[in-house]
Amino acid sequence: MKKKMERATKNLVAFLGGEAQSVRKDIVAIKGQLVILSGMSVAQQKLQGLEEALQKINQVQMEFDKRIRLLQEKLFSSKSSLASLKS
Repeated sequence: MKKKMERATKNLVAFLGGEAQSVRKDIVAIKGQLVILSGMSVAQQKLQGLEEALQKINQVQMEFDKRIRLLQEKLFSSKSSLASLKS
């Protein structure tokens, strides 16, 4: 009876050891997935920041384009005025 109890205990310890190892592997895998998700979150935040910066750049470019058109119109108007004065 004692030998059966010892054998049962050894088997139980071996089984629990294997289960513990399996749980450890699962925990490591989950931690790895969390790190990946965290990295993706950081990358997504950086991408959002870059998109916002690009929008600002586009706004500034549109404002410059407007100013350039106004200056070109003024220049053309001035050239026309000069041409009419010369004639």
